[in-house]
Amino acid sequence: MFPSSAADIYIREYFHHYVTSGHPWAVPLRIISTDRPINMTDPITQMYCCLSPDQRSFRHPTQAEIDRHHIIITTSMLSKNLKVAPGYFTHIMIDEAAQMLECEALVPLSYATFETRIVLAGDHMQITPKLFCVGDGQSADHTLLNRLFQFYQKERHEVAMKSRIIFNENYRSTAGIIEFVSKHFYIGKGNAIQASGNIPAHPEIYPLMFCHVSGVAERDMSMISWHNTSEIIQVVEKVKEIHQRWPDEWGVRDLKRICVVSHGMQVCRRTTCSPPEGAMRALLAAR
Repeated sequence: MFPSSAADIYIREYFHHYVTSGHPWAVPLRIISTDRPINMTDPITQMYCCLSPDQRSFRHPTQAEIDRHHIIITTSMLSKNLKVAPGYFTHIMIDEAAQMLECEALVPLSYATFETRIVLAGDHMQITPKLFCVGDGQSADHTLLNRLFQFYQKERHEVAMKSRIIFNENYRSTAGIIEFVSKHFYIGKGNAIQASGNIPAHPEIYPLMFCHVSGVAERDMSMISWHNTSEIIQVVEKVKEIHQRWPDEWGVRDLKRICVVSHGMQVCRRTTCSPPEGAMRALLAAR
Protein backbone atom coordinates (compact mmCIF):
# COMPACT_ATOMS: atom_id res chain seq x y z
CA MET A 1 0.00 0.00 0.00
CA PHE A 2 1.36 3.37 -1.04
CA PRO A 3 0.52 7.06 -0.74
CA SER A 4 -1.82 7.83 -3.63
CA SER A 5 0.65 9.84 -5.73
CA ALA A 6 3.49 7.39 -5.03
CA ALA A 7 1.32 4.49 -6.19
CA ASP A 8 0.87 6.17 -9.58
CA ILE A 9 4.64 6.64 -9.87
CA TYR A 10 5.31 2.98 -9.04
CA ILE A 11 2.96 1.89 -11.81
CA ARG A 12 4.10 4.42 -14.39
CA GLU A 13 7.85 4.11 -13.78
CA TYR A 14 8.24 0.47 -12.73
CA PHE A 15 5.28 -1.89 -13.06
CA HIS A 16 4.32 -0.77 -16.57
CA HIS A 17 7.81 -1.37 -17.94
CA TYR A 18 8.04 -4.74 -16.16
CA VAL A 19 4.66 -5.89 -17.49
CA THR A 20 5.24 -4.74 -21.07
CA SER A 21 8.70 -6.35 -21.14
CA GLY A 22 7.21 -9.83 -20.95
CA HIS A 23 5.68 -10.38 -17.49
CA PRO A 24 1.91 -10.33 -18.01
CA TRP A 25 1.28 -12.15 -14.70
CA ALA A 26 2.44 -9.00 -12.87
CA VAL A 27 -0.29 -6.72 -14.24
CA PRO A 28 -1.35 -4.72 -11.15
CA LEU A 29 -4.83 -3.52 -10.29
CA ARG A 30 -4.72 0.10 -9.16
CA ILE A 31 -7.69 1.09 -7.01
CA ILE A 32 -8.42 4.83 -6.83
CA SER A 33 -11.12 6.71 -4.96
CA THR A 34 -14.26 7.26 -7.03
CA ASP A 35 -14.18 10.91 -5.96
CA ARG A 36 -10.85 11.56 -7.63
CA PRO A 37 -11.11 13.36 -11.01
CA ILE A 38 -9.81 11.08 -13.73
CA ASN A 39 -7.73 13.87 -15.32
CA MET A 40 -5.53 13.89 -12.19
CA THR A 41 -4.21 10.44 -13.12
CA ASP A 42 -1.80 9.91 -16.01
CA PRO A 43 -2.93 7.78 -18.99
CA ILE A 44 -0.49 4.94 -18.23
CA THR A 45 -1.82 4.49 -14.69
CA GLN A 46 -5.40 4.62 -15.99
CA MET A 47 -4.65 1.46 -17.98
CA TYR A 48 -4.47 -0.45 -14.69
CA CYS A 49 -7.56 1.10 -13.07
CA CYS A 50 -11.25 0.22 -13.03
CA LEU A 51 -13.13 2.84 -15.04
CA SER A 52 -16.81 3.53 -15.52
CA PRO A 53 -18.44 2.50 -18.84
CA ASP A 54 -18.04 6.04 -20.20
CA GLN A 55 -14.35 6.09 -19.10
CA ARG A 56 -14.93 9.35 -17.22
CA SER A 57 -14.62 8.21 -13.61
CA PHE A 58 -13.11 5.52 -11.42
CA ARG A 59 -15.14 2.72 -9.89
CA HIS A 60 -14.68 -0.04 -7.34
CA PRO A 61 -13.50 -3.38 -8.75
CA THR A 62 -15.69 -6.45 -8.80
CA GLN A 63 -14.63 -9.61 -7.01
CA ALA A 64 -13.89 -11.21 -10.38
CA GLU A 65 -11.55 -8.35 -11.28
CA ILE A 66 -9.74 -8.68 -7.96
CA ASP A 67 -9.35 -12.42 -8.50
CA ARG A 68 -7.74 -11.88 -11.91
CA HIS A 69 -4.83 -9.91 -10.47
CA HIS A 70 -1.95 -11.02 -8.28
CA ILE A 71 -1.01 -7.48 -7.23
CA ILE A 72 -3.48 -4.96 -5.84
CA ILE A 73 -2.27 -1.39 -5.27
CA THR A 74 -4.34 0.97 -3.16
CA THR A 75 -4.24 3.15 -0.07
CA SER A 76 -4.79 1.80 3.41
CA MET A 77 -8.22 3.37 3.85
CA LEU A 78 -9.48 2.36 0.40
CA SER A 79 -8.43 -1.23 1.09
CA LYS A 80 -11.51 -1.59 3.31
CA ASN A 81 -13.62 -1.70 0.13
CA LEU A 82 -11.94 -4.89 -1.10
CA LYS A 83 -14.04 -6.98 1.30
CA VAL A 84 -12.09 -10.19 0.78
CA ALA A 85 -11.65 -12.91 3.39
CA PRO A 86 -8.68 -12.85 5.81
CA GLY A 87 -5.84 -14.83 4.26
CA TYR A 88 -6.83 -13.88 0.70
CA PHE A 89 -3.47 -12.14 0.23
CA THR A 90 -0.26 -14.10 0.70
CA HIS A 91 1.65 -10.85 1.22
CA ILE A 92 0.64 -7.42 2.55
CA MET A 93 3.19 -4.64 2.04
CA ILE A 94 2.69 -1.17 3.50
CA ASP A 95 4.98 1.57 2.22
CA GLU A 96 5.64 4.83 4.13
CA ALA A 97 4.34 3.11 7.26
CA ALA A 98 5.89 5.77 9.48
CA GLN A 99 3.49 8.32 8.00
CA MET A 100 0.30 6.58 9.14
CA LEU A 101 -1.20 6.13 12.56
CA GLU A 102 -1.56 2.64 13.93
CA CYS A 103 -5.33 2.60 13.57
CA GLU A 104 -4.95 3.36 9.85
CA ALA A 105 -2.38 0.61 9.32
CA LEU A 106 -4.73 -1.92 10.93
CA VAL A 107 -7.26 -1.48 8.10
CA PRO A 108 -5.28 -3.45 5.46
CA LEU A 109 -3.83 -5.73 8.15
CA SER A 110 -7.35 -6.96 8.93
CA TYR A 111 -6.94 -9.17 5.85
CA ALA A 112 -3.96 -10.97 7.40
CA THR A 113 -3.80 -14.32 9.14
CA PHE A 114 -0.89 -16.08 10.87
CA GLU A 115 0.16 -17.38 7.44
CA THR A 116 0.29 -13.93 5.80
CA ARG A 117 3.69 -12.33 5.20
CA ILE A 118 3.59 -8.68 6.29
CA VAL A 119 6.16 -6.00 5.42
CA LEU A 120 6.09 -2.50 6.88
CA ALA A 121 8.49 -0.19 5.06
CA GLY A 122 9.34 3.28 6.26
CA ASP A 123 11.76 5.55 8.07
CA HIS A 124 11.32 5.60 11.84
CA MET A 125 13.30 8.87 11.98
CA GLN A 126 10.95 10.80 9.72
CA ILE A 127 8.30 13.18 11.03
CA THR A 128 5.18 11.26 11.96
CA PRO A 129 1.54 12.39 11.75
CA LYS A 130 0.71 15.09 14.30
CA LEU A 131 -1.48 14.06 17.22
CA PHE A 132 -2.80 16.95 19.27
CA CYS A 133 -4.06 14.74 22.10
CA VAL A 134 -0.54 13.69 23.15
CA GLY A 135 2.57 15.59 24.19
CA ASP A 136 5.35 16.75 21.90
CA GLY A 137 7.43 13.92 20.52
CA GLN A 138 4.90 11.24 21.48
CA SER A 139 3.04 10.95 18.17
CA ALA A 140 5.55 8.38 16.92
CA ASP A 141 4.44 6.01 19.69
CA HIS A 142 1.10 5.75 17.91
CA THR A 143 2.51 4.46 14.62
CA LEU A 144 2.74 0.71 14.16
CA LEU A 145 6.12 0.93 12.44
CA ASN A 146 7.71 2.78 15.37
CA ARG A 147 6.20 0.49 17.99
CA LEU A 148 7.41 -2.61 16.18
CA PHE A 149 10.82 -1.06 15.59
CA GLN A 150 11.24 -0.39 19.31
CA PHE A 151 9.90 -3.83 20.21
CA TYR A 152 12.24 -5.74 17.92
CA GLN A 153 15.16 -3.59 19.01
CA LYS A 154 14.71 -4.73 22.62
CA GLU A 155 14.12 -8.40 21.85
CA ARG A 156 17.13 -10.67 21.36
CA HIS A 157 15.59 -13.88 20.09
CA GLU A 158 16.30 -15.03 16.54
CA VAL A 159 12.92 -14.16 15.04
CA ALA A 160 13.10 -10.58 16.34
CA MET A 161 16.63 -10.13 15.00
CA LYS A 162 15.54 -11.26 11.53
CA SER A 163 12.34 -9.21 11.53
CA ARG A 164 14.01 -5.80 11.79
CA ILE A 165 15.92 -4.91 8.64
CA ILE A 166 17.70 -1.56 8.44
CA PHE A 167 19.03 -0.33 5.12
CA ASN A 168 22.19 1.75 5.44
CA GLU A 169 22.98 2.56 1.82
CA ASN A 170 21.48 5.32 -0.30
CA TYR A 171 21.84 5.15 -4.07
CA ARG A 172 19.80 8.23 -5.07
CA SER A 173 21.65 11.18 -3.53
CA THR A 174 25.15 12.57 -3.82
CA ALA A 175 27.62 11.96 -0.99
CA GLY A 176 27.52 15.50 0.45
CA ILE A 177 23.80 15.28 1.17
CA ILE A 178 23.97 11.77 2.62
CA GLU A 179 26.86 12.63 4.92
CA PHE A 180 25.01 15.63 6.35
CA VAL A 181 21.78 13.71 6.93
CA SER A 182 23.61 10.72 8.41
CA LYS A 183 25.59 12.84 10.84
CA HIS A 184 22.85 15.17 12.06
CA PHE A 185 19.64 13.13 11.91
CA TYR A 186 20.55 9.47 12.34
CA ILE A 187 22.18 7.68 15.23
CA GLY A 188 24.82 5.09 14.48
CA LYS A 189 28.45 4.16 14.70
CA GLY A 190 30.38 6.26 12.22
CA ASN A 191 28.18 7.07 9.21
CA ALA A 192 24.75 5.52 9.70
CA ILE A 193 24.04 5.84 5.98
CA GLN A 194 26.51 5.35 3.14
CA ALA A 195 26.20 6.95 -0.31
CA SER A 196 26.57 4.03 -2.72
CA GLY A 197 24.97 5.40 -5.89
CA ASN A 198 28.03 7.32 -7.12
CA ILE A 199 25.78 10.26 -7.99
CA PRO A 200 27.93 13.11 -9.33
CA ALA A 201 27.66 16.43 -7.53
CA HIS A 202 27.41 19.73 -9.38
CA PRO A 203 30.98 20.84 -10.19
CA GLU A 204 30.36 24.42 -8.99
CA ILE A 205 27.26 24.44 -6.76
CA TYR A 206 27.64 22.68 -3.39
CA PRO A 207 24.96 20.00 -2.84
CA LEU A 208 23.56 21.72 0.28
CA MET A 209 22.63 25.41 0.20
CA PHE A 210 20.55 27.50 2.57
CA CYS A 211 18.90 30.69 1.32
CA HIS A 212 17.56 33.38 3.64
CA VAL A 213 14.54 35.15 2.17
CA SER A 214 12.80 38.19 3.63
CA GLY A 215 9.07 38.02 3.22
CA VAL A 216 5.72 37.63 4.92
CA ALA A 217 3.33 34.70 4.73
CA GLU A 218 0.00 35.88 3.39
CA ARG A 219 -3.31 34.09 3.76
CA ASP A 220 -4.69 32.98 0.42
CA MET A 221 -8.16 33.97 -0.75
CA SER A 222 -9.27 30.39 -0.03
CA MET A 223 -8.62 31.18 3.67
CA ILE A 224 -7.25 27.67 4.16
CA SER A 225 -3.73 28.14 2.85
CA TRP A 226 -0.80 30.56 2.93
CA HIS A 227 1.86 31.74 0.50
CA ASN A 228 5.06 33.76 0.66
CA THR A 229 5.68 35.77 -2.53
CA SER A 230 9.36 36.45 -1.76
CA GLU A 231 9.98 32.77 -1.16
CA ILE A 232 8.22 31.81 -4.38
CA ILE A 233 10.40 34.19 -6.40
CA GLN A 234 13.56 32.81 -4.77
CA VAL A 235 12.57 29.21 -5.53
CA VAL A 236 11.84 30.06 -9.16
CA GLU A 237 15.23 31.75 -9.50
CA LYS A 238 17.02 28.73 -8.03
CA VAL A 239 15.24 26.33 -10.37
CA LYS A 240 16.20 28.52 -13.34
CA GLU A 241 19.80 28.61 -12.12
CA ILE A 242 20.00 24.83 -11.85
CA HIS A 243 18.47 24.45 -15.31
CA GLN A 244 20.82 26.98 -16.90
CA ARG A 245 23.95 25.60 -15.18
CA TRP A 246 23.09 21.95 -15.80
CA PRO A 247 26.44 20.09 -15.86
CA ASP A 248 27.42 17.46 -18.41
CA GLU A 249 27.85 14.96 -15.54
CA TRP A 250 24.07 14.91 -15.08
CA GLY A 251 23.31 13.87 -18.64
CA VAL A 252 20.47 15.31 -20.72
CA ARG A 253 18.92 18.47 -19.28
CA ASP A 254 15.50 17.49 -17.94
CA LEU A 255 13.21 19.68 -15.83
CA LYS A 256 11.44 16.57 -14.51
CA ARG A 257 14.60 15.74 -12.59
CA ILE A 258 14.26 18.91 -10.49
CA CYS A 259 12.07 18.40 -7.42
CA VAL A 260 10.59 21.27 -5.43
CA VAL A 261 8.78 20.43 -2.20
CA SER A 262 6.01 22.75 -1.05
CA HIS A 263 2.34 22.69 -0.10
CA GLY A 264 -1.01 24.43 -0.47
CA MET A 265 -1.39 27.53 -2.64
CA GLN A 266 2.38 28.01 -2.58
CA VAL A 267 2.51 25.34 -5.30
CA CYS A 268 -0.14 26.92 -7.53
CA ARG A 269 1.32 30.39 -7.25
CA ARG A 270 4.82 29.14 -8.02
CA THR A 271 3.68 27.33 -11.16
CA THR A 272 2.10 30.56 -12.40
CA CYS A 273 5.49 32.16 -11.84
CA SER A 274 7.20 29.74 -13.69
CA PRO A 275 7.44 -14.51 -9.48
CA PRO A 276 5.67 -17.16 -11.86
CA GLU A 277 1.95 -16.86 -12.29
CA GLY A 278 0.02 -18.11 -9.28
CA ALA A 279 2.99 -17.90 -6.94
CA MET A 280 1.64 -15.09 -4.77
CA ARG A 281 -1.13 -12.61 -4.30
CA ALA A 282 -0.11 -9.32 -2.73
CA LEU A 283 -1.82 -6.24 -1.39
CA LEU A 284 0.23 -3.05 -1.59
CA ALA A 285 -1.09 -0.10 0.31
CA ALA A 286 -0.29 2.96 2.39
CA ARG A 287 -1.52 6.33 3.39
